[in-house]
Order: sequence, then structure tokens, then C-alpha cells
Amino acid sequence: MEHIRPHQIFAMVSPSERDFIAHLPRVIGGSVFALEACLLVALLRAVRPKSVFEFGTYLGDTTCLLAQNLTTPGGVVYTLDLDSTDGIELEEEDAVLANRSVLAQRSFEGLKAQVEQLLGDSYLFDPTPYEDRIEYVFIDGNHALKYVEKDTANALRMTPGNGASAVIWHDYGNPACPEVADYLDSLSERMPLCHIEETLLVFRLQGIPLPERRPIS
Repeated sequence: MEHIRPHQIFAMVSPSERDFIAHLPRVIGGSVFALEACLLVALLRAVRPKSVFEFGTYLGDTTCLLAQNLTTPGGVVYTLDLDSTDGIELEEEDAVLANRSVLAQRSFEGLKAQVEQLLGDSYLFDPTPYEDRIEYVFIDGNHALKYVEKDTANALRMTPGNGASAVIWHDYGNPACPEVADYLDSLSERMPLCHIEETLLVFRLQGIPLPERRPIS
């Protein structure tokens, strides 16, 4: 696993595209941190996707962040989450968040043109209609190992083989879900993955060179 500094991601964005729309989280816990939100948008601006796919909607704050900062005309965010927790294998923290999210009103209610909500168990999700169509995938759903493995396999099927694309995972290094880090460390032996220091984000970037790390002065 390569470990990089946040400035390497920010350096991929032109000065004219560094302003973006941000949102305060509706509740404490379950959302990305402020630095992570900035980095997600920076990767979004670098890749310039037409289509985004999110595993794990929760309250929709990150969905809203991505949808409102798309720069490609007609861009859309597909976001997949449970419509029920019945019979679903969930880690302790995931269970709390999932039970909250299935009853919640999503943050993107006013963004119907840019967001398509998909409902169902991601372990049973069929990615066939999205194969080679999704340039940006964010994985932050069920953190049980078999789900992270399945969501990752589906994400890799959905991203095109050519051109710019990014697959991003959340909760690397989160002590509440240690299997995520173990799995991504293992995956990094088979494909180039980068962890962004000071965050829980890991990503695979294709078609865009990563700026060099500057020495700390």
C-alpha cells in the first residue's frame, strides 16, 4: 500500500475548479470528515466523471456532495442502500447506521435530476447494466468482509478499462472495522492502491498521473 499526502490529490485540480459546494453533516458519526470531503471532490474534479456510483447512501450527505459538485453536463450519481435490514449481516456500528438510514429522509431530495436512489442488498446487486460505464465509485456500505469483497469486485467491473477513473474506499484504518484495512492491504499486492494520510480513504486511480510527494519543510 502506498501512502500519500493530501496535497498530491489537491495538486491534480486546476485553480479555477477549486471552489465547491460543501455541507455540514446532519448527525455526528457515519459521515466522511471535512478533509475527506475535500479530497472526494478533488478526485471528482480530476476524473470528471459522467457517472458516479456510491455503495452506502446512509443519510445522503456524501451523495449530495458528489452530485452538487459534478462538472460534466448530465452527470448522475447512482447510490445503493438497503431498504430493510431484515436478514442482513451487519457489523455492530453498521447495524446502528443502517437502521437509522432506512427510516431517514435523504439529504438529496431536491436533486432528483442528478441522483438515482437504488435500494437493495449490495451483496445481491447485479452490476451488469453499469459495466464499463462508471468512472467514479465510492465504497462505504456494509463493512463486513464478504460485502467489501463483493462491492469491490462489482466496482472493478463497473469502471472502464480505458480513460480516467477512480475507485475509493472509506474506513481504512477504522478500528471499528479492521477487516477493511486487512482486505485492502492484501488487495494492494495485486493492484496499485494509495492510502491518503490523515484520512480513512484508499483509492485506485487510472488514467491520471499522481503528482509527486513534496518533502516536508
